[in-house]
Amino acid sequence: MIDRYIVAECSRCHTLLIADSRYKSKTCHRCNARIPINELKVIKTAVAKMSSTAGRKFMEELSNLLQKHVSIVTSQGKTYVGTLTGVDTEHLSVCLTNAKGEQGDIHKLFINGSVILQISSFEKPFDLQSLGERLERVFPRMVRVMDDAGVILVMDRIRVNEKGIIEGSGPAAERVQRVFDEFIREKGLKVA
Repeated sequence: MIDRYIVAECSRCHTLLIADSRYKSKTCHRCNARIPINELKVIKTAVAKMSSTAGRKFMEELSNLLQKHVSIVTSQGKTYVGTLTGVDTEHLSVCLTNAKGEQGDIHKLFINGSVILQISSFEKPFDLQSLGERLERVFPRMVRVMDDAGVILVMDRIRVNEKGIIEGSGPAAERVQRVFDEFIREKGLKVA
């Protein structure tokens, strides 16, 4: 198996870099020098092995940012702000819609994953646990919060997420909706 990641030193400023050997060159995030991979001073090599749980959790967190307002900083020092509308899971390349950058407004922007240094979210995540606790007061021992799925299950038949009821009907579902609406109003949140 080929070592995929290289820990190397920038030949110009001596900053440590982590380079992906699948690419032809690496740009130093400190001095912006573009160095061919075969000219890097290699300190260590590694094959990235992420446990299936950690990898799945990482991709869940990234996919939770879809359709959210984010800021992306590139290795060239450029910052783009926009709505994250797509992610390439293999290379972590992204698509931003209605982005703003130094050169102005950009309707659709695709950024290669190899140049992304940081992705930041501006939106606070929805607090499923607090909503679950509120529902638990009305429906004792009949509420299950499933954080990994982003859903609360009430009475094993009513499903609620950050947008409201997604499955279920009847008087119990109407009561769940009222508790949800009250929770949203008190927290000052907006439902998408």
